[in-house]
Amino acid sequence: MRMDAAVKDYLSSTLKTPYFLFIGDEEYLSTINEFQVHGLTFLPMSSFCSSGDRQPDIDGLCNYIETADSDANKKEFVVTGLGEFLALRGRDEATSTLLRLKDFIIGNAKVILLLRGLAPLIAVMESDPRFDNRRHSIVKRAESNLSFTIAPPSIDLSALNGFKALLIALENGRNGNIAVNTAVNLSEAMFTVYQISNAYEGIKFLNHGFALGRACGEDEQWAELLSVLNQNDGSLDAVFDRYGLSDVLESDFYLRIGGKDFRSWLYYIFLKLKADTLRNGYLRFALEKTERFRDFARNVRNAIIDI
Repeated sequence: MRMDAAVKDYLSSTLKTPYFLFIGDEEYLSTINEFQVHGLTFLPMSSFCSSGDRQPDIDGLCNYIETADSDANKKEFVVTGLGEFLALRGRDEATSTLLRLKDFIIGNAKVILLLRGLAPLIAVMESDPRFDNRRHSIVKRAESNLSFTIAPPSIDLSALNGFKALLIALENGRNGNIAVNTAVNLSEAMFTVYQISNAYEGIKFLNHGFALGRACGEDEQWAELLSVLNQNDGSLDAVFDRYGLSDVLESDFYLRIGGKDFRSWLYYIFLKLKADTLRNGYLRFALEKTERFRDFARNVRNAIIDI
């Protein structure tokens, strides 16, 4: 896209407040490219994170903007990641911060706030008649389809690690669903957020068609399976192949099922998922009756009575 005329007018104006550019997913990267062509520098919100899983410091951003007028290298810049960060924090905090920045005096510097994910708050901002087209513009409808899958770091989901990494991905234009391991509370987010609370849910996230119930394994077993899945690009078939199960169904059954280790449990999971392809109707019947791995060997011995 070509740089919006209103943005150009702002850069050459005498306004001493930031410019709000509300934008959606489709136009994000082209807008970034256009700003680069015009020589604007970028200030990512992720640079205000004190560590890998900390939220950025809004006061740090304000202090940076406040001193921009005295630094020749900071005269014109674009703040990225702010809109997504505020939308993740929730409507109340986002509104409060935008209202604070709306009247923030920045001297002779020019600051463009690139705001993705905040379209629902445009009407709130426009309720102030001073917030006119000299101070903001909207690229198309500024629509975003961002959503997030969040897991605590202890689950070890194959995903971005930490809130800072999430912000960097957003600043680089990622859209769609983004998975991240973080301890940051996003319960008030304006985006759709899917919460993964345990390893079993992590496995279902990686394998959307995974139909077995959580009762089929213990938490430790699901955690080990998730860890192995992460090492095999989330592929159950690759995991089964790694453990020598891809070409066997019923052979050496009693030898394979007799242990209590992860390999024996994985064989049980393998059989449960492949039950429809088993030739042995007796074994299929036992699998249908079995929910918990610890009951499987006994059910195999006893199920014949029920046939």
